[in-house]
Amino acid sequence: YNNTVDLIQLEYSNLARSSVSSRHILQELQIEIHEDCDWLRRFLFTSQSLDGTSSKSENAIVATGEKISSKILVAVLLDQGISAEFISIEEIESRIDSDDENQFIRSFSAAIADRIKECGSRIPVVTGFFGHNDGAHSLEVGFAEFLSATLAVGLNASELQVWKTTDGIFTADPAKIRSARLIENISRMEAAELAHHGHPVVSTFTLEQVSKRDIPIRLKNVNDPLGDGTIIQPDLTYLNQNNDYGPWWVKEAPSTPSIDRLHWRRPTTIVINESILMISLSSFGAVPSSAFLADVFDTLHAYGIPLDFVTTNHNHIGLAFEDRFAEGEIERLADELSRLGKIVVQFRMAILTLVGDQMRSSSGVSGHFFSMLVQGGVHVEMIGSASDISMSCVIHEGDTTKALRLIHQTTFRKLDVKKVSVNIDVILFTIRTALIMPIQKI
Repeated sequence: YNNTVDLIQLEYSNLARSSVSSRHILQELQIEIHEDCDWLRRFLFTSQSLDGTSSKSENAIVATGEKISSKILVAVLLDQGISAEFISIEEIESRIDSDDENQFIRSFSAAIADRIKECGSRIPVVTGFFGHNDGAHSLEVGFAEFLSATLAVGLNASELQVWKTTDGIFTADPAKIRSARLIENISRMEAAELAHHGHPVVSTFTLEQVSKRDIPIRLKNVNDPLGDGTIIQPDLTYLNQNNDYGPWWVKEAPSTPSIDRLHWRRPTTIVINESILMISLSSFGAVPSSAFLADVFDTLHAYGIPLDFVTTNHNHIGLAFEDRFAEGEIERLADELSRLGKIVVQFRMAILTLVGDQMRSSSGVSGHFFSMLVQGGVHVEMIGSASDISMSCVIHEGDTTKALRLIHQTTFRKLDVKKVSVNIDVILFTIRTALIMPIQKI
């Protein structure tokens, strides 16, 4: 491991020399790099002598890289005459004594916010990796994203910025639809639905955290920092804003006083999940429907299958989920399910999901969406809607590009609202988070 650490130190030292011109700042930075790499050597020696390389050891190694990278960034800022301060998450995390996830989140959010406030006018550069507290390890979210979300809440930030390598969320995948346009804003509910369907704009954890303070999230492009990006608005803010994509005729929900009054609504989202396996199973009729469904779900649970799509009636069930089976495993699953009823398995399918606030109370949306698919020659295998803000269908994977282009061409247009009164559906394409930064209220 000594040779590996030597290479790491050399790489960081070369980066420091190429990034910092001030001799004094560079000298201090080189000392920091040397000390951190020496610590890493001692740590690896101790780990090798005791228990080998455990998960905590691996976390400590990664955290060392985060420290050095953050210190280099601080040095670069100082070299440019910008006051900055390095903050190690380890120092804050070590002061929190809680294995309970919720308590850890609350305590950490308050602690990191207090530490940031101590920086005053200096720009804080914070490491984003946790490697020491069990409360953090139980979280199913990236540590950098955890840090940004809890920090935004702790500071009561006016905005949380998520920096990516694209401009934001588009009306369709720009690689497939040349006319795809950038969406100005979407609601938190829509973003959460995107994450549920396997297209996370940001994690559900981040959405849940910022919703506590109604903090908007702005998606930005590192290659175009002056671009507006896409904003994920708190739901009430989103519903009260107008948009320029044309009319979205919506009847109010039955529980509201004016059921027939029409509202302007902004566009919704469509996402595609490919590499889907679809199973149709019809009961032999010898058992009650509840027992039949229970047996089906028990079998799927035994195989650890997370379902993406389910539709049922009294003696039939349709299922769709990602095809991640090892060779021969799907045959064994099909064999077990065939004991419960007549089974049909279809490979290379895709799930098309339309997402939008108050979808069920939107007049004519589903009819327009599915009729456009049928008229375009896209065969719909199954249709389902269990959510108030989404509806889905299963199609053949070979039709996904056609379906995407068809919906985009027929429903996403900038229309003259005085002349047209149709439903407008907007297609969004999701991307993964690269860098997240909260902005504190002034």
